[in-house]
Amino acid sequence: HTAFLTSEGALLMCGRGAFGIQGHGSAETELLPRVVEGLPATAAVSAGDAHTLALTRSGEVYSWGRGAHGRLGHGLMGDELRPRRISGVAG
Repeated sequence: HTAFLTSEGALLMCGRGAFGIQGHGSAETELLPRVVEGLPATAAVSAGDAHTLALTRSGEVYSWGRGAHGRLGHGLMGDELRPRRISGVAG
């Protein structure tokens, strides 16, 4: 998957959608970049093999995608199809 971050803080993603790694609410492949809805203005993004993390301009950290082995930081092992704020983590 590929992430695009605009100067206004919008995050757009496309490509492979397995595990919800694009944050669009499904596991479908997206052929064109699409805005990740519900995510506050973003300052930085990191795209892992099966998950994505975003640091917002206000310092909150969000994660989504494959949750196996607790990799999303939510204390759970389930997949997240949309961005979810990680409690207790700030940038």
